[in-house]
Amino acid sequence: MRPGGIETRRSHVAVQSELEGILKHSSNASGAFALGSDRNLIAMGDWSELLLFNGSDGWDTRHCGHAPTTCKLLSTRAEVVGRPAGAPDAHSEWQVTFLRLAPRSRLAWHTGTSNERLTAHLGLLIPRECVPPRPAVDGGHLDGGARPCELSVGSPSAVERLQWQEGRALVFDDSFFHSAANLATSSARYVLYVSFWHPELGPFVEPVPWPPIRSNPLVPP
Repeated sequence: MRPGGIETRRSHVAVQSELEGILKHSSNASGAFALGSDRNLIAMGDWSELLLFNGSDGWDTRHCGHAPTTCKLLSTRAEVVGRPAGAPDAHSEWQVTFLRLAPRSRLAWHTGTSNERLTAHLGLLIPRECVPPRPAVDGGHLDGGARPCELSVGSPSAVERLQWQEGRALVFDDSFFHSAANLATSSARYVLYVSFWHPELGPFVEPVPWPPIRSNPLVPP
């Protein structure tokens, strides 16, 4: 699956380049990133985000100014920013955001709020310790035990372990229990997070219009 076309080679390079530009022009590597109410999910270390879109407020003007290709690429995708035909509204909890998981960090097991959506993680900057020593099975699935960096989906007793790779999207149903870990010591893990309507609920209509409609001062001008 290619949610919003973000897994094409050209799209991945453009999105990755915009993230690197944000990090380069921030006061420090994580200075542009912040996290609010979800901080209770952190079991160890630090986890933060740079929000580009949510269904309640639309597109973030200031942040999209630093990631215009990323925002424009997804702003026309009705499965991301629209609603199923016949539904009264787009979903307020759908998001597009850059997620940072710091070195030596782990998120507790948790679930999303709805099985009406799927979630994609596009690998952008992955620590060197986390690069698979061999090709991953089935586009991200790994056999064997735990790895330094992984997305675990299912439950602690019956888990499917997935590993991020730069330029590849992991797609999963976050209404199942899941957790994430970056136990690498070299660097943070960065992904583009996109939540979108489950394909079985389509067709989808009325994307939220571009240009963006909300501003936030997290990223310096």
